[in-house]
Amino acid sequence: MSTIVNIVQHRNKLKLLKFEKSFKEQSGIELSQFEEDWRRHMNTYFYGYRSQKEAIEEIGEVATLPINKLVNFAFSPDSLKIAMVGRDDKDQWDTSLIIAKQDTTKSEKEEPKSSWFSKLFSSKKDTSEEKKNPKPRYNKKEVDHGWIHPVVSWSFDGTKLVYSKYHFGKHQSFGLDIRVIDVETGKGEWLTQSFRAAHPNWSPVEDLIVFVAHKNNSSNLYTIKSDGTGLNKLTDYLDDTQIVSPAWSPDGSMIAFAEAGPDGNMDIMVLEISTNTISKLTDFPDVDYLPVWHPDGKKITFTSHKGFTPNLHTIDLETKEVVRNTDVGDAVWGVQWAPKGNSILSRSLTDVDTVRIVEVDVNRTSSTSDLNIRDHFSTWRIKAPDILLASVNPHEPVEIMNQSNYRFLKHIKHMSSFIIPTNRDFFAYSVWIDALGRHILGGILYSLWTFERPSYSIEYVNAQHGPLWGVNFYEQFNFSVRQYDENDLIEQFDGWEIWTQIPINFGNHLSSNHSVKVSANFWEREVTYTSENGVLVFPEPESGKESIFSFAYQWVNRRPHKSLFFIPNNGTGILFKADLSQNKWYGDFSYSRLTFDSFTNQPFGPFVFYLREKAVSLSGTPPAQERVRLTHDL
Repeated sequence: MSTIVNIVQHRNKLKLLKFEKSFKEQSGIELSQFEEDWRRHMNTYFYGYRSQKEAIEEIGEVATLPINKLVNFAFSPDSLKIAMVGRDDKDQWDTSLIIAKQDTTKSEKEEPKSSWFSKLFSSKKDTSEEKKNPKPRYNKKEVDHGWIHPVVSWSFDGTKLVYSKYHFGKHQSFGLDIRVIDVETGKGEWLTQSFRAAHPNWSPVEDLIVFVAHKNNSSNLYTIKSDGTGLNKLTDYLDDTQIVSPAWSPDGSMIAFAEAGPDGNMDIMVLEISTNTISKLTDFPDVDYLPVWHPDGKKITFTSHKGFTPNLHTIDLETKEVVRNTDVGDAVWGVQWAPKGNSILSRSLTDVDTVRIVEVDVNRTSSTSDLNIRDHFSTWRIKAPDILLASVNPHEPVEIMNQSNYRFLKHIKHMSSFIIPTNRDFFAYSVWIDALGRHILGGILYSLWTFERPSYSIEYVNAQHGPLWGVNFYEQFNFSVRQYDENDLIEQFDGWEIWTQIPINFGNHLSSNHSVKVSANFWEREVTYTSENGVLVFPEPESGKESIFSFAYQWVNRRPHKSLFFIPNNGTGILFKADLSQNKWYGDFSYSRLTFDSFTNQPFGPFVFYLREKAVSLSGTPPAQERVRLTHDL
């Protein structure tokens, strides 16, 4: 048994795990000493490793993209536009698809010594005192937002973008699908629905898009036109085969892609469209992906993890000779061939230098040598467990020992519980769930230690039959507090609530959500109200039994943002609710009520413009406190 297993299984006399003590008893050294030794060990390894690698600035010209945090980018074929996936607002929690434009139409005669890359990211120097090295200006436009997959691709004419985005598809299933958007109008449409599709790449010669779709445990290549027609399956992989980063050849006759079979090793493959034959280009024991074709179609530059970090390599399709172009320690990923020039545009780390891209000459060869780090500092990379797990053959059929219908009551699992005690009372909470997560049972209890009239709530939620439905019971727990006649009106609702709710998202934005809820309530309303001056302007509030049936529709469109916890700077919402109460069914009141409520939050410079509109229509004989009236209460 390994030391790690002994550490986590150790218990003291109270059957509790004291990790520091267990670590000392099983390993023979203090945990703090181990952490310090490991820190020194890793520092020696990584600094020794990085000192033998190239720096980002050595492999090519480095530039900064006009975005706060970059995930990925793609230049248009004419180099005049940049599509960027990332965050331009550091506090936003979703991602943006942004188009940036800059005028790069100056002729080479005006600036003969400047490459297109230099002109795009650095302005001509001004030796005057007023202006020195002014930054280039971009016109930026957000054309979409949400949870966007990093890969984006331009149409061959530069007017449209294809990308993949998380959304709700058929039957409200959640996943990635392919979307095309017109850059000028911002109008987009989905090409697939519930296809689990990603990694789109537009053909450079025709209106045809290749992408990867996942079904069961495997992925395959498909092509489709930009109007959603002509869906065609190119490969027929089975048995846990995964595909990423397909890329068309310059003449559109071949597609290079990265494939990982059941063994998990990912290599570069090439599919010839006319013959439907696939050939293997690389056979490294490391990950190879992100192929980028050279304009002549004779070479491919790809990203490989050979050498422990992602770097660029180039393979000759005829000789199969591989050249290592870069060997940086910080990692660099190839993205696309530069629209102008003889280079590969690459990106660096996405957690530190999040907006840097590098132009790498494809004829460049790395100047580093093989790493030389003593075994004492490097054997941790190949250290195997003391006890190896027995290999499992996934191709062998599973032997089913027993089979029976699922009964959730036989598979109830404890999810969470806690109790907060004080010297006079306590608060307790517990939730239980079945193995499939389709049934949830929870309860909340507040009581004095004398257990006189405890307050509690019990809730059951069912997620097995399509829409959610549930049953709630309240006893001295469901309260409403509001202003009434310039005083606090407290109402207690004891009884039952039966409800069903259908969440709906139409698939364009995850932040635009609709909800329909139907509920029936049978409870007793108990009013607690005291006028401070003893003079009542409004009628005396009423207690009593009530049955109320409700229908509610709600739509809220609010992008996730850090500011939502303080002063929301975006969002729009609508609520429509109809309530019907009849004493012939149950209770003391008969009335109907229609409610319309709406709001909007719009940013206005450093301020937020907030507008709310509410309208209520009431008829019948409701409790006195429910009557519609204008008041001066806050």
